[in-house]
Amino acid sequence: MIEHCSALFFLQKIFKKGIDCPLVDRARLQLPRGKGTLHPGPAIDFQGPNIPCEQEVRAMLSERIMNLMNYQINQELVSAYLYLDFANYFNENGLKGFEHWYKVQAFEEIEHAEKFIEYMHDEGCAVRLSEIDKVEWSADGIEDVLARGLQHEMYVTKLIKDLYDEAENQYDTRTMRFLDWFINEQAEEETNAKDLIQNYENFGNGCSAGLYLLDHDLGKREG
Repeated sequence: MIEHCSALFFLQKIFKKGIDCPLVDRARLQLPRGKGTLHPGPAIDFQGPNIPCEQEVRAMLSERIMNLMNYQINQELVSAYLYLDFANYFNENGLKGFEHWYKVQAFEEIEHAEKFIEYMHDEGCAVRLSEIDKVEWSADGIEDVLARGLQHEMYVTKLIKDLYDEAENQYDTRTMRFLDWFINEQAEEETNAKDLIQNYENFGNGCSAGLYLLDHDLGKREG
């Protein structure tokens, strides 16, 4: 128990607020009439778990989970950085629809990072933002960029799975429920990346008219 939280202070709060506490036998306590404080009678034999002061903030996640989540936040922001780089590539090649599609994707990755940050705050954990490293990549044409995007989404999926497995090993059901959304989201992200590759192969590869229509269609993506 923290030094400044005496058993007496704790019991006074219970009786003032009318809180039921299975650790305390009310019949053994002497309360003066008309007053809400404890009688300075015989010492109370109080035994129970350590009870923190109200000012104490206790992290509800393990250190391992916190470290993995801080890293996940970093990687979600790396993803945004990468997709903005993809958007720049397509802008320089005159494909405004592809550019728009990847800008929307970048903003989604930032939202993912914010979800992790909010969850950690709700759990009383410290968020530690680290340096965002530039992902080195090169492309020999549009299809290479799209394939690189799918490869990156598969990497993020593995990170989420590893985090989920760690939460499961620690019986952290709250974190597992939180990660359920990301598992479904990553399945959708991989599907979108695969569809983009397939559409390019079917309509845009080697066909200027098809590429124009595909680019126009991608520019309609809502963000």
